[in-house]
Amino acid sequence: MMEAVLAVDVGTSNMRGILYDLDGNMIFKTSVGSIPIYESDCCVKQKAEVYLDHLTEVVRTCGEAAAKRGIPVIGITTTALRSCVLAVDREGEPLSEIVMWQDKRAAGVCEELKDCERQVYEHTGVRLYPVFSGVKAAWMKRQMPDIYKKAALIATVADYLHYKMTGVWASDYTYGSRTGLMNIRDLEWDDQMLRLFGLDREKLCPLIPQGSVLGRLTPAFAAACGLAEGTPVVTAGGDQQCGALGAGVMESGSVQATTGTGAYLIACSGEPVLDPDMRFLCNVSAVQGQYIVEASMLSSAILYEWFFREFYDEKEEGIQKVNREAWQSPVGSKGIIVLPYFQGRGSPDWNSRATGSFLNVTLQNTRGDFARALLEGIALETAENLSVIEEYTGPASKVCLSGGLTKSELFNQIQADACGRTLLLGQDPEATAKGAFLSAAMAFGIVKGPKEAEKLLAAGKDSYSPVRENTQIYREMIQKRKRLYRALEDV
Repeated sequence: MMEAVLAVDVGTSNMRGILYDLDGNMIFKTSVGSIPIYESDCCVKQKAEVYLDHLTEVVRTCGEAAAKRGIPVIGITTTALRSCVLAVDREGEPLSEIVMWQDKRAAGVCEELKDCERQVYEHTGVRLYPVFSGVKAAWMKRQMPDIYKKAALIATVADYLHYKMTGVWASDYTYGSRTGLMNIRDLEWDDQMLRLFGLDREKLCPLIPQGSVLGRLTPAFAAACGLAEGTPVVTAGGDQQCGALGAGVMESGSVQATTGTGAYLIACSGEPVLDPDMRFLCNVSAVQGQYIVEASMLSSAILYEWFFREFYDEKEEGIQKVNREAWQSPVGSKGIIVLPYFQGRGSPDWNSRATGSFLNVTLQNTRGDFARALLEGIALETAENLSVIEEYTGPASKVCLSGGLTKSELFNQIQADACGRTLLLGQDPEATAKGAFLSAAMAFGIVKGPKEAEKLLAAGKDSYSPVRENTQIYREMIQKRKRLYRALEDV
């Protein structure tokens, strides 16, 4: 009899549920979406109930699809967005809205503790920056003292959803490594960091290995979703880690470039890797016993969506018109340079005060030049960060692409030209969910380790090779971007 694993991919603005057979073939997919509440440039939040309602809907829909096909669901595996926090009471009910990863209200905490940033980085692998969970929790304690005092836990979205499914509070190492509170070597909450941020250990979830069975479906959740009580739930790890796993980035020498709401570069390592200049982060991998070196760019596909929404008639023109006009613009966008820091800058210098800019604009520029310049700005940021990572991990033997922007052939070619190397685009558009499935396959003993898991990946990859002349243009643009960025830092 065919059996299935349900992978739930909890994203920033979309939640997907995918049923896989035990060979990794997709049987059924459903999704539901909602946009976070952008209250201001600094305040980005969401109601916890939105995620819970979406989880219930996605799991129920997949359960019904499996039942119609007569396929038993032997387990659920989850992957989720990472650095978001909310306060919950002892019954797991929210006491606050979710402070989303894009939220920058904790900038003041970072400024207050800036002299301790190297200590934080050396202990935890992450910098002092408003994205990360630890500074968000410290901000919550300062700005919402009554809520913090009442809270039984300060949880991530993954922690909250897992509790609602299983009744178990736990957080895996991948989420812990995004807090600035977990020691990257010991994989335990770090007492020095807790004292530094003024946080209480008892308000944090117990830490467990990623890729392990966290708990089993409670009678209530199983009944609400039509699945069997006691169905095991695997915590596969954070979405970017699972995206790398699902793209086949499982060992040293391979790199994953993901362009979703934000953009991420992930390289594998068998041990923690830290940079004296703190230009990249070190987190725990989705593969047990492994680490990732990560460069994060805070704005990516969301910039292109914003440009389309604000400068095109959505009903009459459609996204295809943006793409056509961008294609018509030459390499270099007739001189326009974009600094894509519309929500601050992540790697390599983590500047939360940075803002987005269109520079070198003239009356000769067209709307298509602006569209292409946005794509070039994102790709050039990726190229710059790739060169930083390779200083420590060595030249990448392969660079794999994933994420929403890879639907654009133009963007894929721009990335190859900017990076000056051949890039590989996997055949599976759901790499993050596939990574969660592979994690469950290892946890359930369907495969024995990453090497066998890799055999379950879709065969074949499209490739994009660089055009030498374009690469030279982009190398010159990278240097010009650096000079412009430095000139604007004090403006």
